[in-house]
Order: sequence, then structure tokens, then C-alpha cells
Amino acid sequence: MDEKRSRRHFEAGEDEISEVWPVLQSVIQVPALEKRHDYSAWPRFPAPIFQASCDLALLGEDLFLSESQFSTFKEFLLEAGEDEFMLLLPLDSSEEKPYELFRYPADLPWPTLNDPHEDVPNEAVPGVALSVLDHGLVGPSGRWGMWWVEPWRVYVVGYTDEKVLRALQRTYDFEGRGAEVVDSLPKRWEAKRLHEIADEIRAQEGGAHPS
Repeated sequence: MDEKRSRRHFEAGEDEISEVWPVLQSVIQVPALEKRHDYSAWPRFPAPIFQASCDLALLGEDLFLSESQFSTFKEFLLEAGEDEFMLLLPLDSSEEKPYELFRYPADLPWPTLNDPHEDVPNEAVPGVALSVLDHGLVGPSGRWGMWWVEPWRVYVVGYTDEKVLRALQRTYDFEGRGAEVVDSLPKRWEAKRLHEIADEIRAQEGGAHPS
């Protein structure tokens, strides 16, 4: 499956968007459904991304960088009791719409788009460099979401269920994976403190990124 066909296959249609929008809103501050095409209505980090009901954690892992990292993310989905995940891509204001929304099964195979000799049909994440794009990941239960912050190269995780934090801690065991899950942060924690924690994570990995 080429990139365009893969995107069409997994991109949410209008009916799906109406169905899952309340799920997105339960964790991420997406605009109201009728205002979703208004670029200015979308939150941009460091403005609050998650709803005030969410607790926060940090995950220093690029989930789509390698097959093993992607497999670990799928292990987290299993631990958290999710059978799919949604990918939310906020786009530049020059685009026709300010976002794209995709729905993927939790058993999604590793992307093979970069191998032109691969014979296996590809049903994978769109062939985009997610690690350099703002994007969100949300579970269909509406109990958690992740937001990639490129300057820090970490995901900020918002969750409303302690089971999600336990799933993160069990899946990312802090040993040998280049990942770090920070203990739950108080609600509405100051962005400055998040910067400090992110810098500490990167310094420990031997390559600090400036805040």
C-alpha cells in the first residue's frame, strides 16, 4: 500500500470525526466540532494542550523512530486496554484544514514505506517524519493522550486514569530503552517546570536540547 492509499485507508471520515471528537475533547483541548476548521482555535504548545482534568507525565521516547520502539508503544496500548489509537496531526495555517485525523488498530504492523523492495502490503502510519511534527496520540477510551514536543524530543502525556500511568511504568521499564517516564505531575503544572524536567531527561541521555 503506497503512502497516499495508506493515508486514505486510515484517515477518519466525516462520520468518524463526529463520533470520536468528544473522545478527543475529553483529554486534549481541541476546538468544538463546528470550529475545528478555525486554525486560531487550536492550542499550540506551550499553551495548555490537555484538559484541566488530566494529570501529566513525560515520556522521553520517540515512538515511531524504530520498529522496536513502535512495538513497545503497542505493548503500552495492550497494557492500557486499548484496541486502537488515533493520530492527530495539526497542520500549517496554509493548509486547507488545520488538522488531519487517523485511526489505527493497536496491532498495526511496522511501517515499510521506506523500503521500496518490501513485498508485504503496507498498512502503516503515514509516511511523514512524525518526530519533527507536532502531533497527538489519543486512545479511544478517552483516558489518555500524548503530545510530541519537538524542541524537547519528549511526549507530554495527559491521563485521567491511574491505570494509564501504571501501563506506562510497566511498559517503559527505564532500562535499555532510552526512555524515561517521570512520576505524575500536579495538574496544570507550570510550563517552566516541564522545561526543567525535559532538560534533565536529555542531559541524562548525553545530549541536552535547549529549552
